[in-house]
Amino acid sequence: MQEDASRGSAPPPGAETGVSQSPAASPGPASRKAVERLLIDYFSKQHDRNLREYLKAKVTTLMLRWVVGLTGVALFLAPIIKVIITEETDRQILGQADGLVFLLPGLLLMVLSGVEPLWSRGWPAPMFLAIGIAAFDVFYFDTGPAWLIALMIGVAAMAFVAAVLSYSYQQKLAPKPLADLEKEIDELTAVQFRDFVRDARAHLPIPAGRLEGPGVLFLKCFPKPGRLNKPDILARIGTDRIPRMSPIGVSAFDFGEHDVLVLEGAVDLKTGDAVYLTAHQFAYQDISAVIWGSDVWPRPAAGVSGSKQMPAKTEAGSGVMPTLSTKKPSVLRLEEFKILLRSTHAVEILFHDGSLAERLEDQDFGRIEDTAKIRAVWDALAKMRMMAPR
Repeated sequence: MQEDASRGSAPPPGAETGVSQSPAASPGPASRKAVERLLIDYFSKQHDRNLREYLKAKVTTLMLRWVVGLTGVALFLAPIIKVIITEETDRQILGQADGLVFLLPGLLLMVLSGVEPLWSRGWPAPMFLAIGIAAFDVFYFDTGPAWLIALMIGVAAMAFVAAVLSYSYQQKLAPKPLADLEKEIDELTAVQFRDFVRDARAHLPIPAGRLEGPGVLFLKCFPKPGRLNKPDILARIGTDRIPRMSPIGVSAFDFGEHDVLVLEGAVDLKTGDAVYLTAHQFAYQDISAVIWGSDVWPRPAAGVSGSKQMPAKTEAGSGVMPTLSTKKPSVLRLEEFKILLRSTHAVEILFHDGSLAERLEDQDFGRIEDTAKIRAVWDALAKMRMMAPR
């Protein structure tokens, strides 16, 4: 074992796939509130609502921009078309009040619709200018009653107030697309996993040199429901159908020369704290089997009464399964990775847990971790077990 401690955590043959991730800077106290806000916005779907409102405002602004532009074109072309199609109309009308009453506001509206910075903060500011142009046109050329001018000025004033508010309170940056936000959460999760292992090395009697370096392989997994208060779990299905949650389960594997060290637990992404953790260290020759279990219950073709239900878990870290729902039978699925030892002990890692389906809106979802990463750990365990002396 001394050789293991000095050698560190070099990856075994077959584990050199892109499973480990480069360390990144941990969120400091100043950014912890921003992280918490990001997670709450994501899991409560407030970000989705903000994004929808932003896109809706963008569409409204675009439509009004086209309306202003097309109105300007129509006003500008109206006297020109009249001169072309009406023989008795003199071209000199274009330079007179009868022509300028259309040409001038039309030209200004076309210019207004083409100035991008005016529309970058929404429609209120350009609409204030557009209504102001109309009011000036009516006043200067005396083409309407006084009450119409007063009405236009009142509407322009309301547009001006809306423009001031939009510039004062509108977000400087547009909400990120949901997929980009999920990528940011995945990067945050990787950082928290590194911190989880670092803290475990500091507080647990882990041998020096273990669980360090790029050879440590991380697997995301479901937290064990028996060790968490389920209503407190924040969870949702991502745009890639991969569930994301907080607390989130983590398993870190360090393959030594003669043994493997497995650290498993769950991390609260909002605080960065470990909710629970367990360390396992065992020799490769003590592994009796590596098992993948996949169950769906009740069977899609069967009713609830005749379906084969999963037995309640008795291992530490597992809880009694909740009452099954008949809404979406295919959602109630369990996928787990077991490392059985020659003793009665076993390491169980959940990659799909149907007992949390109600936390995921009873929708079907995919495996929480990439299959290639799971396969890399599986292959490493199988190969090192075969190479271990009996």
